[in-house]
Amino acid sequence: MRGWSGMRAAIDTEIEITETEAGRCAEVTKQRDLDGKGDRYGFRLEVVRIGINRWHAERTSYVVVSIDAPPKATKGKKPSAIAGAIEVYLRQRGSGMKRSELQKVLSNDPYRWNYGSVRNELGRMLESKTLLMTAGVVAWALASWGVHE
Repeated sequence: MRGWSGMRAAIDTEIEITETEAGRCAEVTKQRDLDGKGDRYGFRLEVVRIGINRWHAERTSYVVVSIDAPPKATKGKKPSAIAGAIEVYLRQRGSGMKRSELQKVLSNDPYRWNYGSVRNELGRMLESKTLLMTAGVVAWALASWGVHE
């Protein structure tokens, strides 16, 4: 929101509209007396023909079509050093590996990260779908490798 900071305190509902390559999204960023804060709604706009004006030019408008909400953007947040190390290690390896082994490998250097920090970062990456885990094996999600279905 732009403008005087007291304006946000005076409003009941604030909805932020964002557009990414994955699609458009409306997110409830403030909701005073009702549930719904944090709800996200994906949508796309489709052009519809309304008719022809008196100069024989086509008149159009948009309709909103509901779609799945795209993943939440990180707002330019840089990945952590641990996330970068996880990415480098898995890319060099060329395949996934057991989560417990990956945690041990990356926390082996006592001057870098401890086991808990690596575990927490792996959890964040799994939650954000940057990594996928099946039967305890952690691997990059297809989109992370630049592969799209």
